[in-house]
Amino acid sequence: MPIYDRTNIPDSVGRGTLDAELEAWLPIGPTLGADVSIAQGRRDHMQLGVGPWPPIRAVKTLVLPGPHGSIAVRRHRPHNPTSTPSGALIYIHGGGFTYGTLDEFEVPMRLIAERAGIVTYIIEYQLAPEAKYPTQIDEIEYVVHWLFDQADSEGIDRGKIGLGGDSAGGNMTCVIALKLRDENGPRLALQVPLFPEAAFPADTLAASENRSGSTWSPTASSKWSVISSRTPTTSASPTSRL
Repeated sequence: MPIYDRTNIPDSVGRGTLDAELEAWLPIGPTLGADVSIAQGRRDHMQLGVGPWPPIRAVKTLVLPGPHGSIAVRRHRPHNPTSTPSGALIYIHGGGFTYGTLDEFEVPMRLIAERAGIVTYIIEYQLAPEAKYPTQIDEIEYVVHWLFDQADSEGIDRGKIGLGGDSAGGNMTCVIALKLRDENGPRLALQVPLFPEAAFPADTLAASENRSGSTWSPTASSKWSVISSRTPTTSASPTSRL
């Protein structure tokens, strides 16, 4: 898979081909991001957290004393680390800022840990609308500082700590990376924002092509994620604050 940076941004990106098993599942799976109640949306997301799960050397859920209460962080250690001390990826799950559980992302966390030979740490940050911005940013930044501080005891190489996430998690990946840079925080080895909600409205070609007809309905979800994460003084997505 190609890796792009500021020196080799492609002029265009072609649409990929769906995995056959995934293509068969999409018509019967839940429509994530649909215009439903929060409770129903969270139940729909829970369907993605059902096993079987791929093998992994060790899994442990840590509980950290965060700035807004306890934070659960699930750690996955691979059978064959590619280095000693290990590299690490701190992961911020997606879900429009309102959905997502640790179980829902158990499969990708195990696959990333095993295939990359690194340790993954996925954060169970507080969700909107119950927790307003910047609660999530505070909690994620706390975990990043915690891992850098505890790298020796965790067996992690400080020079190989990355931060990544999908969708809303990709948004917050960018926010945290910029915040750490501007405030002279710990230096991340890389950031991995996967289809990040980095700009609103979602009027890019990719958003237009995938607006409906699949397991994801970004039209309703993007609107809701902006509204539900607002504080009285917030008028747009968290990235607009930086």
